[in-house]
Amino acid sequence: MKPTAKPKNKPATRLEKLTFPELIENCTPVTAVHPFIDTTAFAATMDNYRLYIAHYNTMIKALNEETEKYNAAVRTFTSQNTLNEVQKTFSGLFLKQHRNAKTKEYNLLVEEFNTDRGMIIEKKKFHTVKYASEIVFQQIVYLYSLQLQKTTTEYIKLGISEASPVRQLEINAHHVTNLKRNGAFSINVTNTTVRAHRERLEEAGVFVDYLFRGHKTGLKMNISSQILVVFDAKTQKLTDTENQAFTSRTNKKLTDNNEVTRAFKSNIKKIENGQADFLEKGTPTAGFSFVFYKNIPEQDEKSKQGGGGENVKVSKTLSEKMEAAILNDQDFAEKLASGAFHNHKRVDKRYLYQESMYGTMSRADFKTFILQEFFKNASKLYRGKRVYIGCWKKAINAYAEKQFIVNNGGEPFLFNKQLMVDKLDEMIWRVNNAHKWFLKTKINPLFPSDYFDFSRTEKQEIGFEYTKKAWKNHLKYIENKPKLAQSVTKKSTIRKQNINHSKKFDIKINQFFKNRIELNELIDYVNTNLPSNYLQKLSDTLLKVSVTKHEC
Repeated sequence: MKPTAKPKNKPATRLEKLTFPELIENCTPVTAVHPFIDTTAFAATMDNYRLYIAHYNTMIKALNEETEKYNAAVRTFTSQNTLNEVQKTFSGLFLKQHRNAKTKEYNLLVEEFNTDRGMIIEKKKFHTVKYASEIVFQQIVYLYSLQLQKTTTEYIKLGISEASPVRQLEINAHHVTNLKRNGAFSINVTNTTVRAHRERLEEAGVFVDYLFRGHKTGLKMNISSQILVVFDAKTQKLTDTENQAFTSRTNKKLTDNNEVTRAFKSNIKKIENGQADFLEKGTPTAGFSFVFYKNIPEQDEKSKQGGGGENVKVSKTLSEKMEAAILNDQDFAEKLASGAFHNHKRVDKRYLYQESMYGTMSRADFKTFILQEFFKNASKLYRGKRVYIGCWKKAINAYAEKQFIVNNGGEPFLFNKQLMVDKLDEMIWRVNNAHKWFLKTKINPLFPSDYFDFSRTEKQEIGFEYTKKAWKNHLKYIENKPKLAQSVTKKSTIRKQNINHSKKFDIKINQFFKNRIELNELIDYVNTNLPSNYLQKLSDTLLKVSVTKHEC
């Protein structure tokens, strides 16, 4: 029966490769928010590897003892019985056909053959994992730490704060063999050797969830969760070998004799209601650590009385002002349709960055504020034109649904607030660029519901999404601007040098014809102080000037 083909991008543990499938039963992937493999995690991973391999090798030795008993029975049978021609022929064909089969597969085929033809072929013995495989595994874990670092850095930029399975390891034998330390190769082996060790570790269950995506990329696999340990920068903890539990790093704890240990009424209510003690507004960007003060006692009635500044008017914070500026979608669409924002000037982005880093607005509210700021700037595209409220409402709904959202493991999460501000800069630049284009070409833009349709990506569709191409060209120009300036400076320097050399050449020619210098002096000067092309044209120049002077 032909096996069912698996989806291309779905990882699968190849059970036929595993010597002991029971070793990976009930193993779930390691999960973390911001995983890294630092020195502590690396050392813990290697310790787990050694314990795992020691247990695996013990099981292999026990299995080989059973194999030896089976082979002894085969030798007994062949010594007591004379093989006929059929047995000799078929045993030879079997050995020739299956000599390259893996040990587990080969032994199963031997059992089938011996059942039909008699006990005439011996099984292969399984190989234990040698020390050399540990060295190769160590190099692979190091490469994996670099891969994790790149992925986690992007997660931090996007502001992802939910735990998810760590990314798969990409194994490329070429990268392993080319690792260097202090200018020398870390391990002096070939690509074939690395692949052999990788296959042996896959048989042992060290590498699982095999995924092949073509010969141009490396294999994707997971390191068994019984072995892998990562450091979660979000929780500041290490994952242990039971995957989901965490073990804190060893820290020296200093006792605080003034610590209040009694439970307060406010905290008890939260626990009873099943509420987590999280901030209600705002989410700190990755890299910032906040201290939550929970041991502040509840104020009594006396302490709640107003002090001397009770009647002083307190000004609103930046976050409160921005929250107050957010309009209801329907009201906002009506104002856009009425042209209330045709002459809108964008909010100073310094305030936006200040709010993104230190403000208390939630990401959802901040997203709404940013999108409304964008549409206020886009309103000028329809200056002097009649646009219906429903067209604006459709555009607003489409952007609210799809903009500033990233999918992580199938679940949508909002961008980091600082990333939203960066994206707003891009979107406003694209609006301004589109506005110039419409004025230049005298073409009227489509209604907002069509113009801001995410599916209009082609030039002929005249949609806002196509302006991404202009933005990319703008980024390339900004990137190449220093190179262009350097090129202009270089050309200018060369041009000025040529002018300077030409002047010096003409001066020396005149000095020669005025008998101020000898010909040898002229030749030496041109050869020593001017580019080689001047020496090449010296003779022609002297002849031309000489003819001209004689004609005069």
